[in-house]
Parts: sequence; C-alpha cells; structure tokens
Amino acid sequence: MRWQRSHSFSARFFPSSRPRTTSKSALSSTYGYCEVARSAKRLAFHILPEHPTRAGQYQAPQRLAAENVLHVLQPLAPGQLRGASWLAPIILGASDFDQYCDALLMSAKVAAMHAGFIVDANGTTGGDPYDNAEMPSMEPGSLVRLPFGQDVKFNSPAQLQQADAFLKHGLRQLAAGLGLPEHLVSGDLSGANYSSLRAGLLPFRQRVEQVQYGVIVPQFLAPIWCNVITYGIQSGDICAPDFETNPDLYLRADWLPPKPMQVDPLKDTQATVAEIEAGLTSRRKAVAERGWNLDDLDAELATETQRGTGDAE
Repeated sequence: MRWQRSHSFSARFFPSSRPRTTSKSALSSTYGYCEVARSAKRLAFHILPEHPTRAGQYQAPQRLAAENVLHVLQPLAPGQLRGASWLAPIILGASDFDQYCDALLMSAKVAAMHAGFIVDANGTTGGDPYDNAEMPSMEPGSLVRLPFGQDVKFNSPAQLQQADAFLKHGLRQLAAGLGLPEHLVSGDLSGANYSSLRAGLLPFRQRVEQVQYGVIVPQFLAPIWCNVITYGIQSGDICAPDFETNPDLYLRADWLPPKPMQVDPLKDTQATVAEIEAGLTSRRKAVAERGWNLDDLDAELATETQRGTGDAE
C-alpha cells in the first residue's frame, strides 16, 4: 500500500443561536444550525465560513451537506442535535472562583499598604504640628520625637480568613465538574501517594477510554479512515481488486490509542503477567491495552532475536 498524499481538516464553527425555520415544502426544518428532515435525518449544517472572533465583516452561515461534515459530539440523549461544552458544568463556578481570586489579590494589596496616622489624644495641639515643616519619614533606626499629647496609630486592614482552604475547595469543585482528578487541575501533589493517585487516575482513564471509543473513533477517526481508503482505491493508489465484494477487509481498522503512563510501571507489569499466567486475560489483549499490535510486536521481537543470533555468531 502506498499513500503519500496529505489532506488537512479544519474546524468550523456553528452560530451560537438561530431561530427555528421551516422550508417552504415543509420537508425539512432547521434547528439552530442543523437542518433535519421530517424523518429526523440530518440533511445539512449551516456553518460560519470564518471564525466568529475574526475581525472583519460578518458573513452569513453557509449550508454544507451533512455527508461532508464530521459532527463530533458527546451523545447524551436520543435525537440530540448538538453537543454541550465540556466546560458547561463549571462555567458559573469558574467565574465565581476567578472573582474570589481577584478579591483575594485586592485584599493582599490593601493589606500591604502600610500607613500611620498621628493622633492628638488630648486635642491641645491645634492645627498641623508639621505645618511648613518636613514630615518625618519611617527609616530603619530613626527616632522621631512627637509633640506632647500625640500618638501614632497604624492601619490594620482585615484579611480574608482561611483563604487557602477555600481555594483548595474551589479547585476540587472545578475538578469534579470536569471529571478530572484534582491534581491535574491544581498541579498540587503535596498530599498525594501511590494509592491516592491510582484511585484518582483509574476512573479518569476509564472515562478517557469511553470518550476515545465512544466519540472520537466512531464519529471522527473511522469516517476519515473510510474516506481515505475509498479515495485511494478509486484513484488507483491502493490496489484492492476485491474491494467491491469484500469492503470490510479494507475499511476495518483496529484503533489502539497510546497507553497512559503508569504510576508504578513495575507493579502494573507484574499484575499483567500474573493475569496472563492465571488465564484471566490473553497476551493479545494485554498488548493491545498498551497501544501495540501483537503481530507487529512479535515481528519486532523475532527481528531482534535474529539480529542478536547473528551478532553472537
């Protein structure tokens, strides 16, 4: 198989809101940006030709046939026409957290404004004691003499109490809303250990795997693969004489995402070996979980063995 042509994919943006419209023939309706037939089949998408934040004159959305659009979204309910942002659960919470950080910073700035006030305790001085004279400044080791009956008071602005605990609590809420372990949001590993990291990463990796095989692969990768292979066969770049009778042979693909890094690779490897020896899993499945193909791995091992035998001779 030879395939040297490169194709690029660009992200397009849907209008944030559009009223529902119905065609004159009443055979289709447009909900926001999605044009749907009476049979609930997607017919087309109305997509902005340029990024909405790009400077310039506004351009009306363009109609693109549904078969020419890869609409990637997380399915939540039957008949869903558009997806929800991954940040939707934390939009309000993130805004409040940002405002609290601003208030905390402003409080620290106010607390850093060190100022002193000269107080006439007896009210006998009358007027400014330093009128037409240089105001004494605070310098290290300086001794300033005040008139009789006067005192100095320093400001002591109130500071936010338990700010650190509140910030950690806010980060935990944001992490929970995103479905992420807390240390991936805050970057704080001060209180983490092997057990806590493993307990937090296992559910997160299961969720990532669900998104990979439930959203990315069927909605994005598989359609691209089918179109690339079909185009290569039709253009003659790929030799497939039996494509019409057996298309699954060429369109079928195994998707193996990279294996995530382990907290303790030695313990995970020992656990995998124990499962294989106990017959609880197969070697092919264990290799696939690491993001490799078993046939490719065996071929590489055989090549290295032959090379090592040749070097020994």
